[in-house]
Amino acid sequence: MAVGLLEHRALYRVGVAGQAAAWQNPGEMASHLALCAQTPEVRGNIYFSAKDVRADRLGAMSLVVKEYYQKRVLPDFARR
Repeated sequence: MAVGLLEHRALYRVGVAGQAAAWQNPGEMASHLALCAQTPEVRGNIYFSAKDVRADRLGAMSLVVKEYYQKRVLPDFARR
C-alpha cells in the first residue's frame, strides 16, 4: 500500500528570534522541501499558518514558491 504523507512546514519559525540559527536562513524551508523531494512517500506539504505564509519573513516563502511552485495544482482530494 502506498503512503500519501503530507509534511507539516513550520513557517512560524522562520526569522523569529529565539529559534535555531538555521531558521534565520531564508533557504532553510526550501532545503526541507529538497529533502522531501527525495522521499517518495511524501506527497505534499502543509504550511502553518496562513498568516505566516503571507508574512513571508526573510523571503523564505517567496523562495519556496520560486523553486517549487511554478504552476498551480489541485490537491489529490480535490480531483475526485
